[in-house]
Amino acid sequence: SNVSPIAMAGAYATVANNGIYCQPKAIDRVVDSDGAEMTPPVRACTQVIDPKVAATAAYALEGVMHRGGTGSQANPYDGTPLLGKTGTHETYHTWMIESSSKVTTAAWVGNIDGFNDVFEPFGGLRYILARQTQATANAVYGGDPFPEPDSNLTRVILRDLPSVIGLSVDEAVNRLNAAGFQVNVGDAVDS
Repeated sequence: SNVSPIAMAGAYATVANNGIYCQPKAIDRVVDSDGAEMTPPVRACTQVIDPKVAATAAYALEGVMHRGGTGSQANPYDGTPLLGKTGTHETYHTWMIESSSKVTTAAWVGNIDGFNDVFEPFGGLRYILARQTQATANAVYGGDPFPEPDSNLTRVILRDLPSVIGLSVDEAVNRLNAAGFQVNVGDAVDS
């Protein structure tokens, strides 16, 4: 149940494109043997994420690419606003997906056969691949700032959690419900 790099790029491109999913484009130009231009395949685009949700997700993913973020090593720091996400599967696969508002790239380092550790000696390879690929895309296509996040989706409402120490389960549930919390009681677990 592996996923392809082009599918991952398509998913993150949707966030970077205000929630509009466009079928990934692998062909920019087609020329026949006589040098005549041919029409490349047509792509379909569909709004699949609310633009406010996409803008807020982009805002969160931009932090990944800033200094100190888990994807900062893949940032070419060329002035193009980027969002991104790292990912790993144990020590067998590692990802770096990043996107401007114009182009999304995906770098995958992993095993197509077997379970060798991709971090020894290749730990930083995903960052090198991603940084160089995105820098090239940025130089050709550039990128604009991402929309501002929706303030209703980024606000934090803090409430004090009442103490339920020493209460029965029913008393604790009642106290938490009275304070405005939704309570789900799970099964008992041996400690």
